[in-house]
Amino acid sequence: RATRLLQARQFQRYCKIGAYMGWNTYYGVGGVFDQHTILSVAHTLIDRGLARAGYRIVWLDFGWASGKRNRSGKLIVNRRQWPDGLSRLTGWLHAHGLLAGIYTDAGASGCYDRGVGSLGHYKQDADTFAAWGFDAVKVDFCGAGQEGLTPKPLYDQFAKALRHNSSHRPMLLNVCNFW
Repeated sequence: RATRLLQARQFQRYCKIGAYMGWNTYYGVGGVFDQHTILSVAHTLIDRGLARAGYRIVWLDFGWASGKRNRSGKLIVNRRQWPDGLSRLTGWLHAHGLLAGIYTDAGASGCYDRGVGSLGHYKQDADTFAAWGFDAVKVDFCGAGQEGLTPKPLYDQFAKALRHNSSHRPMLLNVCNFW
């Protein structure tokens, strides 16, 4: 409990700084990356002083998972891509003063029916992302837009799911909507 309170205070203090900064796989390497890529980038942010300058969120964007789910609807994580698991990864990032962000789409899948989509699983995915230790979630609208869905009600639903995640973890919501 004490650790969770400390994390919440640190996260709130970080968010009060103003604009959040970090590194995003989508802009750095596209949709093909793995644990080694993320750890390499994290080391670079630290070693070159970028983390001290405020570039603290390491975003796993499109490509972190296929979007496949098991029978209970939980996202399946590729063990070849994330051999130590995502909880271990976020724990490492936190231990080194960084924050972790993850991607999903508000629709059933990402752009062109590829990648992770959370439609019908908002609460389940918010709980999963929080349990894995993520500090931020980017919710894209590419797949949802291609499905003809309306942004505001879906973003409201996802924001509510993040606010009420079962871990009570404070999480930043990043919306991406070009529709």
